[in-house]
Order: sequence, then C-alpha cells, then structure tokens
Amino acid sequence: MAPESKINLEIDRIRQMRRTPRGYPIVDLAVFDVDDPTMEGHVLDISEKGIQISGITVKVEQKKTFMVQADQFDNIKPFSFDAECRWFKPATDEEPCAAGFEIINISDKDQEELQKILETLSFYD
Repeated sequence: MAPESKINLEIDRIRQMRRTPRGYPIVDLAVFDVDDPTMEGHVLDISEKGIQISGITVKVEQKKTFMVQADQFDNIKPFSFDAECRWFKPATDEEPCAAGFEIINISDKDQEELQKILETLSFYD
C-alpha cells in the first residue's frame, strides 16, 4: 500500500472516532495500567471509542490494558479495556504528560460500565 493511502486511511479512522461524543468527567476518575498498577493516571475525556489520560508515560502505538475506577459511586463497577496510544504529549513544568488512546477491545459487560460513566458522570461541550 502506498504511503499516501495509509495516511488517508488513518485520517478517515480518526474522523470516524471524532464523530462519537467525548465526555469530560465531572469527578476525578483514576485509571491504572493493569500490567503496572503503580502507574496511576486520570481521565481527561472519554468516549465509546477512546480516552485521554494524564499522568501515564507511553509511546505512540504502544498497547495497554487499563482499569478505570469510580470508587466513589456504588453503581459503577471498575472496568477494563485494551487501548492503543495514538498520540503522546510529554510533561511540562505546568502540566503532567497526556496521551490519547483508541479503545481496541472491551467486553460487553465493561462497555456497560463505560456507558454509565458517559451518561452519569460526564458533561459534553
């Protein structure tokens, strides 16, 4: 496949992802790297297709399994999903690092918990 074709496919995929509304949590939502639970980040925004996380260092195209916990809410159980990093912004003196991930695998049960976050704990612009 020609490089231009690969770029066009990637642009189309990103546009498709952007069509799903992004929710901005109204509470602090912790997210953990399942392979290294000492790595704690925080959800900046979330959708059915992706998540932006601050505080976890990662490389573009790196795959991770994350666990989201909304401990302060009894009706939302911790849930996990596999994601692939699409972009990374290093930390500065003013801000922690941030990364954008595409959700590439999530069970039906965990998708239900994600929907609860989107419906009850997020606002949209």
